[in-house]
Amino acid sequence: AIARTTVLGARYRGSVSRLSRSPTFHTRDVFVAACRSFIASVAAGGTQRGIVHAKRPTWVLAIDDVSTTRGAFTKIANGLSKSRRYAMDHPGDKAHARQKSHCFLLAVLLGPGGIRIPLPRKTWRTREYARQIRKSYVTKVALACEVVRDLAKWNLLPEPTDVVVVADNIFDSADLARACRKAGFALITPADSRRQFADGSGTLITRYTYTP
Repeated sequence: AIARTTVLGARYRGSVSRLSRSPTFHTRDVFVAACRSFIASVAAGGTQRGIVHAKRPTWVLAIDDVSTTRGAFTKIANGLSKSRRYAMDHPGDKAHARQKSHCFLLAVLLGPGGIRIPLPRKTWRTREYARQIRKSYVTKVALACEVVRDLAKWNLLPEPTDVVVVADNIFDSADLARACRKAGFALITPADSRRQFADGSGTLITRYTYTP
């Protein structure tokens, strides 16, 4: 992807380092270009290589948030909590004993033959850090919706194809369900233990019957 980008950008054909220093160049764009190209090649050649074994293959889009923890002397500003150094200076204060960490929203696309394609990550920022760097605060659910919309917008998977989105219960929301429905994807998330269900008339359902 980097080679393709340097070839397309004639001004930087002789220097990758000069390209990386350009204010208009973003590594995420390279990742997106590489991801789209790879999905397209897999989808186009899947039948010949034996990857697609069914007339209507199923692709799975797995979404999760990942916290990358660092030590007490980290310079990461986007901390979820104060560093362990604070606890050392304030004995007995257990509330601030955790380490700092960044949080990323990661997604992987699983193909019918077991192929795994990591999609470009989304960076989640705390409200305080977003305010510091003058960026809009975006929830994790909104980032998950962006992943779904991006995959649908690329329109690179073969037809007909079923796409199933799986995510943790923190992503169980009407917004993500609406984004999946609009894209034609199915959504599977665990339900919160406090979730209440009602029938079409609004009557609360207190007993569940499962029929395999």
